Amino acid sequence: MRRFKPGKIRAVVFDLDDTLYDQRQHLAEAFRSVGRLLEELFGLNPEEVAGKLLRLARVEGSASGRLFDHLLEEYGIKPERGIIGRMVSAFYAYKPSKLKPYRGVVETLQWLKKRGLKLGLLTDGRPELQKAKLKALGLEGFFDAILITDEFGRGFRKPNSAAFLEIARRLNVKPEETAYVGDNPLKDFLGARKAGMAAIRVLTGEYRRLEGGGADLTLKRLPELKKVFRSQIQA
Repeated sequence: MRRFKPGKIRAVVFDLDDTLYDQRQHLAEAFRSVGRLLEELFGLNPEEVAGKLLRLARVEGSASGRLFDHLLEEYGIKPERGIIGRMVSAFYAYKPSKLKPYRGVVETLQWLKKRGLKLGLLTDGRPELQKAKLKALGLEGFFDAILITDEFGRGFRKPNSAAFLEIARRLNVKPEETAYVGDNPLKDFLGARKAGMAAIRVLTGEYRRLEGGGADLTLKRLPELKKVFRSQIQA
């Protein structure tokens, strides 16, 4: 683990899904939207459909590209007439109006801001959906810079270090003056460290039991950041 030196970190950049809030909140409602489509087409129960999709997401990972295929297989439905495409459209058509951050997240962001640290957000995903999530969480006002990688194309997604370098540029800080906080060891920390940032992992969300990733520091919960930076300030 690389040591956090007093005064070195001037900015903290956060991931969104499963770092600032439990992504299952959004998935449950988006899967119900898919369920309502399948109710219309095949008479299926929307709640049952949502439950099955949440189970598949737990087993295969929410980023799996085969969740809808496997769901239709369970129901014995052939994916004809572009049904998968319509399910994907129904999923992304849902925009959350209210999401709840993890406990202590708001207070932690407030604490960091009061101590003069710049805050950024770097997330993958469809821009209109990620912006809706952030608004539903009521957190957009905390961030000095927000970068949604898909605005540049899917090739810009994490762990591409270019995304990390760009958010540092927008915050007007050097990468080595920046800490990135995320949950996913498959993509969050490799790009951050390659860009020269410190990488902090929080053990929340669906990847919390996954090993590896190369983070410099691992925390059980995001509010533990206050202890990390308090010791830095007092050193």
